[in-house]
Amino acid sequence: MSGVFVQLRVGVERYALGVEHVVEVTPFSAPTKLPGASAELMGLLALRGRVLPVYDLGACLAVPGERVPTRVVVIADGNRRAGLAVDEVTAVGPLAEASATDGPLLSGVVLDGERLVGVVDAPLLLSELER
Repeated sequence: MSGVFVQLRVGVERYALGVEHVVEVTPFSAPTKLPGASAELMGLLALRGRVLPVYDLGACLAVPGERVPTRVVVIADGNRRAGLAVDEVTAVGPLAEASATDGPLLSGVVLDGERLVGVVDAPLLLSELER
């Protein structure tokens, strides 16, 4: 599964999303909170004439520690679309072939230099967020 990825940081963890699922990256602005929403759903954001749910990617992936989102990465798979709040977008580029992992929302992991990068399975993540 080598290819081009948007690499990002959530807390102290590193993740990557395939560029084929990334629509855009935009500065973080606080979404409108929804009463009774799950812990992962930060709220709704109006972006380019569309209302978009914004999720805390760190909460979705159970990343421990404090997170300070500075970007929203908009992902899509078919008609499904969501924003993911991340601390930082660190790079866009190729990664080595991913190794298998048992992470519930990851399609693999890559050793990039001395850092372990989890490759997020965007279609699976969007499916889980719909539930």
